[in-house]
Amino acid sequence: MTVTADTITNGVWTNYFIVADSAGAASASTVQLLYIGVTPPVLLNIALTNQNQVVLSWPSSAGNYGLQATTNLVSATNWAALVNTLATNGNTISVTLPVTKTNEFFRLKNQ
Repeated sequence: MTVTADTITNGVWTNYFIVADSAGAASASTVQLLYIGVTPPVLLNIALTNQNQVVLSWPSSAGNYGLQATTNLVSATNWAALVNTLATNGNTISVTLPVTKTNEFFRLKNQ
């Protein structure tokens, strides 16, 4: 038996299967949970502190994401991983950076 899912209808579906032989004597059953949909993007928060620093934070559930930075949005090849020390506080991963006079752009990228 093959079950095919598509993304026309998003949500969580519970499928219950019963399979029996032609005489109906031997049977087996199973329950399958199937999630269909797009994973929501990870939100990167940016806050300015009163100590001339910037705190970037995101949910710890996105631990497989890495923080990247660039000073040039024109070229897609200029993104570099930040090697600063990350702090984890319960449900949040954060990094604190100094404020500079250079424009800098940040993103989270799934690794």
